[in-house]
Order: sequence, then C-alpha cells, then structure tokens
Amino acid sequence: MGYKGKVILIEGVTGAQNSIDRIGGAREVIESYPDMEIVASQSGDMNRAKAMEVMQNLLQAHPDVQGVYAINDEMALGCVEAIAAAGRSDQIIVGGCDGNADARTAIRDDKLAFSCDLVPYDQGYQAVAAAAKIVNGEEVEERVVTKMLIIDKDNVDETVN
Repeated sequence: MGYKGKVILIEGVTGAQNSIDRIGGAREVIESYPDMEIVASQSGDMNRAKAMEVMQNLLQAHPDVQGVYAINDEMALGCVEAIAAAGRSDQIIVGGCDGNADARTAIRDDKLAFSCDLVPYDQGYQAVAAAAKIVNGEEVEERVVTKMLIIDKDNVDETVN
C-alpha cells in the first residue's frame, strides 16, 4: 500500500486478550503513518464464514478501502473470499496472522499478501521455561520475545524452528 490508504481491521473474539493485543499492535503501527487511516474495525469471531460476512458488509460501507488486516488466517481467508466475490481482488490487499497451510497456499496463489508465523512451538517452550524458572525461585524477564516470521510470496516455504 506504500504506507498510505484506508485499512479495515478484522478483530477476533471481543474481549479476548489475543484479539486485544494483536489489534492494539496493528493500530499502533498503522496510526504511526499519517497517510494511513483505519476506517473500520469489527469482530470476525476468529471464524472464516463470520469474517466473510463482516467483510461483505464493510465493503459496502467502505468501497474505497485498499487494505485489510485480520488477526488470524481463517478470518483473513474469509475476507479474501468476500473481496473476490465483489470482484475487487486486484484492488485490496489482505494480510493475516498464524502462517497456517491454507494461508501459505493463498499467498502462493496471490490471494493473500502476507501472514505472520508466530511459531507456537517457541511460545510454548518459552512459557514452560519461564514457569520452571519461577518454580525454582529464579528471576524471569518481564517480557519474553519469541520467534516470528512474516510470510510473503518471497519466503512462503520457509519455517522457523
């Protein structure tokens, strides 16, 4: 999008910490670019069919949108379907999060612009390692940053271990 344009955010389950954090991060980044504008933010309940329905309605309300970010790949793929049904696939880019197999296929097929592999294995490993330290009376960092890979057409077959 060249750091400009109108964006729609598709949230997860309302009130879920996962949704709050991912949407909060997306908002923070998008709002740091003066030529980008969030025109809508609505829950897709972490569900492909629900996100498709939400996207269909939002396309009617915001016909000039250029980008969509959904906080998980299932919702991103629902948005892709709604955008394709509206004949706007060449006008709107969509990104998701989780790096699942369907998202990687959609990236290969130029339907999804990007996804983020948050490496759940590393998240689990780091959580258990921190818990073990706490049990042993050791200090734990306030914030543990885990591995992550932004997946696009150039690295769609890569994984992080």
